Amino acid sequence: MIKRIVIPGEEIKARVKDHVYERNGKFYSKVYGVLIEDKGVGRIVPLKGHYVPRKGDIVIGVIEEIKYGGCLVDINTAESAFLPTEREYEQGDLISAEVDSINEVKEARLTNDRKLFGGALVEVDPVKIPRIIGKNNSMIDMIREKTGTKIVVGRNGRIWIKGEETSKAAEAIDMIVKHTHATGLTETIKNFLEGESR
Repeated sequence: MIKRIVIPGEEIKARVKDHVYERNGKFYSKVYGVLIEDKGVGRIVPLKGHYVPRKGDIVIGVIEEIKYGGCLVDINTAESAFLPTEREYEQGDLISAEVDSINEVKEARLTNDRKLFGGALVEVDPVKIPRIIGKNNSMIDMIREKTGTKIVVGRNGRIWIKGEETSKAAEAIDMIVKHTHATGLTETIKNFLEGESR
């Protein structure tokens, strides 16, 4: 298996389905990312990307404006999302919610909202979220367990952390962001959390 950084416009000789475009029978990368190649077949993992809402996503939002019948919410997209609710939110409140639907211009409608009190908000590139969560939630569950914190991970690149060891949990997440494609990352994070935890 080969891993290497590719840049937009770089020719990709491996067979790759996503994040490429074709020109004169050759394929080129659309993004800045990591090409993971094995026996002529590969995939590109973008290192930077914008959040595109999908139905069922859990997101963390900031109340932007109170409207009749609901609120406009910043969920880290070009357009604000709409949350139909009778709850009394204030501008600046932090919430978690689920994407209920998306219209033709990618505006999201939210549901299952709840207010997040206190804690700390960490913002990362949305493409890093799957690695932070880990396979079957393994990575994020380990961080929760080892630090005793409550953590809500938004698919939109926002992570809310609350507990005595919030700073340690945030530091572990920062390590994952900086070393997303490193081998043995789970073990590295485990050693960090166990080596310095109380």
